[in-house]
Amino acid sequence: MDFEQKSRVEAILCDGTIIKKIDKTGREEPQASEGDQVLMSAVFSSDDGTELLRQEEVEITVDSDDAHNAALHVLAKHMQPGETCTATLLAPYTLAGHVSTRVQVELKQVYQVVVVVPGGVSLRARKDGALRFARSHAPRDTDQVHVKLWEVVNGVPGPCEPLKFTMGDGTAMEGLEKVLEELPMDYCVRATLQGEYTLPDIPAEVPEDEDLASTILVMDVELVDIVRGEGDKVSMKGPVKLKRGAELKEMGAQLFAAKRYRRAEEIWTRGAQLFNVLEAEDQFNPSTRSVNEACNAAQIPLLLNTCLCKLKRGAWQEARDDCTEVLDLDPKHVKALFRRGSALIELEEWKEAEADLKQAQRLDPKLRKEVGEKLKYLASRIKAQDQKDMAEIGVHNYP
Repeated sequence: MDFEQKSRVEAILCDGTIIKKIDKTGREEPQASEGDQVLMSAVFSSDDGTELLRQEEVEITVDSDDAHNAALHVLAKHMQPGETCTATLLAPYTLAGHVSTRVQVELKQVYQVVVVVPGGVSLRARKDGALRFARSHAPRDTDQVHVKLWEVVNGVPGPCEPLKFTMGDGTAMEGLEKVLEELPMDYCVRATLQGEYTLPDIPAEVPEDEDLASTILVMDVELVDIVRGEGDKVSMKGPVKLKRGAELKEMGAQLFAAKRYRRAEEIWTRGAQLFNVLEAEDQFNPSTRSVNEACNAAQIPLLLNTCLCKLKRGAWQEARDDCTEVLDLDPKHVKALFRRGSALIELEEWKEAEADLKQAQRLDPKLRKEVGEKLKYLASRIKAQDQKDMAEIGVHNYP
């Protein structure tokens, strides 16, 4: 073969064990790399042209350990999408029992796999760069969307199911919303949802007969249309924020009651963040001040609720920060003092914890019993730490 014709023939590997001849050039799109999925067809034949193996519509994950011929993984990384080539394979890539093998390969499509939520939501999309800037134009909370869904069973899409809903209203699967937040218009991806991400927020209860741990849903998703809603926290007006914040507070409460603590925390966090941006106050619009005060008041229970979720999962520093944010708005908020004190104990900030707990008790004497129990726990933690410190410096029998 004439290896000077680089545009037509190339030795893919430096040892010459795979030699590729381009039969049909492909599209100017990114090539496959490790972890990408490719759709290809391959026909293997002997040197005399006898067909040995035909594989139509083969899907492989590049560089994965699977049953497909290793040469297909190598070729996939050296072909453009849409390209057809004929390759000569030598050991170790040839088929068993043959000194050399020829294979004609068509690389039909290259897909990138995007993990949206580890262990919960992933999507497979054409590797054409369309997703790179999609988030800036993707649907957001309160936008109305029109989507097309095809449930995929054993790799085969079922009938199209059109669906219209409002982002964040709780009626759609959580995982579907997270997929749409990554999509440009008129773009189709294959999404995989697992576990709780296959559930909507309303109703919040998990069906009794559903084994969420093993639930996996695969579907093709296309975003057809977006009708922009009430805006984000910057553009949304105060009265609209108050209404939306109340809706999210109630939705989170239902999820928390159903013991869906992770999702409740996400919903309450979304509500709390609405009030991070307030309208500018001026003397010509005195009502703005009262609306901002109402927004501050509405943010407090949302922050306390997210703090409760974080305490349950042991995120002590984040819980402390939520309470500090509440206390910036209301320095005498008893519940914030008590919960921050609880978090500070776990962070081993003993003096600050004691100060918060005693301040909470002074402000609300009814908390005497709860604060007393926390202070006992604090004393036991301090004693245990002192004993550990003494043991480390060689002092024993510490009382």
